[in-house]
Amino acid sequence: MTRSETKKEYAMQILAALKGKGGVVVLPVFIEDAPGVWSPSDEVAISGANPDWCAVNVMAIQSSFSDMGFENERVMSALIRRKTIGTEDKYKAGQVLSGKIAIMETLTPTDVNDDSRDAKAPSAAHAEAGIYCTVGGQPIYQRKYYTEDLTKADITIAHDNQDEIAAFTASQKAAASKTQTTGIKAAGAKKVLAGAKK
Repeated sequence: MTRSETKKEYAMQILAALKGKGGVVVLPVFIEDAPGVWSPSDEVAISGANPDWCAVNVMAIQSSFSDMGFENERVMSALIRRKTIGTEDKYKAGQVLSGKIAIMETLTPTDVNDDSRDAKAPSAAHAEAGIYCTVGGQPIYQRKYYTEDLTKADITIAHDNQDEIAAFTASQKAAASKTQTTGIKAAGAKKVLAGAKK
């Protein structure tokens, strides 16, 4: 399992123990014991280069519902930004906070020095290719944040570049299918050669 998959599994186990009451889990630092084997430590996962300010990593598993009534479970992660002093006293690894993670989307860049930071992309592959969700060619920026207000609604912006995103997705699927077909043909050829040698 990857570290991100392990984090999700960790959060799901803690939240499952609450029997559907929800909440947001404070994530620990995960240590790789062996390749692909990650274990949670007792230390809270804190990031940030500024010694006066830090960010506590939190995660939630939240449901959203489509207009047709289909439930979609999504993993949400966010950072709680705060003064570094007192952080370790306030937050503990595995602690469950009441509240939720909400989404705020805007057309204003969140970092004036990095236009791609927090730019919304349908997938990591899209982001790597520089394809983001846009409105009139302008990127949509998405921030996820922790709030204690359970009634806080997500603020989202509909993108208008569906054709560009769909074309890239189709090209990715075609490339993956071609790779898989080539692999199957190669495996078949090896089998034929092995049979001929007998």
